[in-house]
Amino acid sequence: MNIKVLGACCVSCNTTFENIKKAASIIDENIEVVQVDNVLDILKYRISKTPAVVIDDVIVSVGKDMDLEQAKSLILNNKK
Repeated sequence: MNIKVLGACCVSCNTTFENIKKAASIIDENIEVVQVDNVLDILKYRISKTPAVVIDDVIVSVGKDMDLEQAKSLILNNKK
């Protein structure tokens, strides 16, 4: 599983990234989590707000600040 958190220029983006990273490590150490902060890379996803979460190239969340429990739930609901 590959997770991308789009956005790095705001507190919500950084908080969501940290919570996704923690949740992923709790669920499965093999989940790769990266933060995408390059505007051109973010624009490719055609999202209207950040933070956005992309799991295995599918946008699963846009514009939502996530706590740890929400991050865990998002990952588990999208795990194949």
